[in-house]
Amino acid sequence: MATKPSTWTPMDIAISDEVDKLMNIAGISNRELERLTQGTIAYSRIRNIRAKEKAPMHIGELYGLCEAIGVDPQQVLKNAHEKSLTLENAATELSNEDRAKLALERAQRAAEYGLAAMEGEKRDAEDDGIA
Repeated sequence: MATKPSTWTPMDIAISDEVDKLMNIAGISNRELERLTQGTIAYSRIRNIRAKEKAPMHIGELYGLCEAIGVDPQQVLKNAHEKSLTLENAATELSNEDRAKLALERAQRAAEYGLAAMEGEKRDAEDDGIA
């Protein structure tokens, strides 16, 4: 049975980044975290979460990780939420930048549009016997 590809939201990405940061600060490897969680979070799963591959982290996994390394899950979620807002804002700014580029391209081509419209108006006027 084929698996559905996962979509990572800005919050999922931010949580993955927080997990990676916490593990680096604590000096804990993927194997060590697997041992600390008594195998409830496998080495390969930790690797996938940190690499943002496959499915995003589940809340139960986050709580298990936080308990294993002795950090407050509420603080981790708060930090991840703040980072996710930054990621969302960056995506919006990119969209606005793309819109601005499109508007500029259209403005630069406005003369072409104007000529086409004028030619059409002249043609219609001629058809009506006005010109």
